[in-house]
Amino acid sequence: MGARKALGLAVAASFFVIVASAGCYGSTPQSGWSGPIVRDGVVYVGSMEGKMLALAEATGEKKWEVALPSEEKPSQVYSTPTLADSALYLGAYDKKIYALDAGTGAKRWEFETGGPVVGNVLVAAGTAYFGSGDGKLYALDAGSGQKKWEFQTGEKIWSTPAIDDGAVYVGSTDRKFYSLDAASGAKKWEVAFRGAVASTPVVKGDRVYIGASDSYFYALNTKNGAIEWKFQAQNWFWTKPLLVDSTLYVGSLDKKFYALDADTGALKWEHATAGGISSWPVLDSGLVVFGSRDGTVYAVDAATGARRWSVPVGAPVVAPLYASDGKIFFSAFNRTIYALESKQSGRVLWSYQTKK
Repeated sequence: MGARKALGLAVAASFFVIVASAGCYGSTPQSGWSGPIVRDGVVYVGSMEGKMLALAEATGEKKWEVALPSEEKPSQVYSTPTLADSALYLGAYDKKIYALDAGTGAKRWEFETGGPVVGNVLVAAGTAYFGSGDGKLYALDAGSGQKKWEFQTGEKIWSTPAIDDGAVYVGSTDRKFYSLDAASGAKKWEVAFRGAVASTPVVKGDRVYIGASDSYFYALNTKNGAIEWKFQAQNWFWTKPLLVDSTLYVGSLDKKFYALDADTGALKWEHATAGGISSWPVLDSGLVVFGSRDGTVYAVDAATGARRWSVPVGAPVVAPLYASDGKIFFSAFNRTIYALESKQSGRVLWSYQTKK
């Protein structure tokens, strides 16, 4: 085995270990990887008990829950649900993605892949795009679940794809980042990094932004993948950046949260925590809010990085956050979904335990 291939396998193996350890303490699965989304007064979130939950946005009261119809019990859910029209889409560790009715949770269809589905489903123009642990990016008809095309990479895909101007962008643990034709799956270009890519990209104009496990955050040209700039942290990037005007906000497993100039990659400010950061940040009322593996949710001034408030919850926060109407919603490894007031102090409005 060549040194290059051996390194790639080692990186992929280390990613698997982190996912496994992040999902459990000892042998007991922990909730917290699936993040919530909010629509029309309802919070939707998956759980590590293999369930899809719908909670009232105002109170956290359970509206309904359904167990995913899987042969694995439980079918652990790392994927954050996606809502398109009246359907919820989410992936599970049982190698399947599911389309559920948003009103009742009833299953519309399921599609089985060759590996666990860790990333989220992207739905655009009637097509559901997602990656799998079998190394493939899939495009399905969002209404029926019928496969349109698939694209094979060299290793697991844990990244959530992004789409813009007819191109789908996705990273793989084979240390490559790909641009594919959204209609056919044909490869437009690829760029190789020195580390696996499990982060989720953001696209704006002629740049696509992505972080990798080589500790660099990159700005690439969307036409050919050329690196326009890169920023080095002290550990992996494993998150989705938040792009607001000309500023990129992104956390790293080096325990720091960064604000970068989107045009040059220059550091504007940084904010230190006591744990690695892989949660997806959100913007609310001039505050950037993010979670840390130190068990705390932080709100910092978007312009300066000064801390406005922080709320400890006693368990790592690694899943995407969601902001809605002055509230922040998130899940933690203590099997609990939280709603916080975001403008003043981060006061906990309600919490809901996914396993009673």
